[in-house]
Amino acid sequence: MLVAGFVERKRKAFTILHAAAPILVMWLAPQLGMMGLFEIFVVLGFMEFYNKQFPEHMRSVGNSLVFLTVSVANYVSSLVVKLVHRCTGKDDGCPDWLTDDINAGKLDYFYFLIAGMGSVISFIFCLLLVDIGTRPMEKWKQN
Repeated sequence: MLVAGFVERKRKAFTILHAAAPILVMWLAPQLGMMGLFEIFVVLGFMEFYNKQFPEHMRSVGNSLVFLTVSVANYVSSLVVKLVHRCTGKDDGCPDWLTDDINAGKLDYFYFLIAGMGSVISFIFCLLLVDIGTRPMEKWKQN
């Protein structure tokens, strides 16, 4: 998402400098291509993990968990977009970050927000993994 933020910032600066320049869809190609590849690898990794770790009679449950995770992520994404619309939309005439006019909005801020949220969530996950990894094995056997 950092790549998307920097590309959007460059695109917006170029559009402001050249007022009549058209916006090419190819500006979106790097970040959309990277996000698509990442999603493919994540889904395949989840499916392979569940197929190896679940018993044979529960593999379909594991595969359905992959798609449940993707659907929950889509709902959370919609919630974040609605919250950004609500929190950044002002009554003083300034458009919100995700306005219909791409040159008036702050799409780069939105991309940086998503990147920051992902970093915070990853940091919290790593802290939890460190906590779990430093527990003595006796506690694992009791649980």
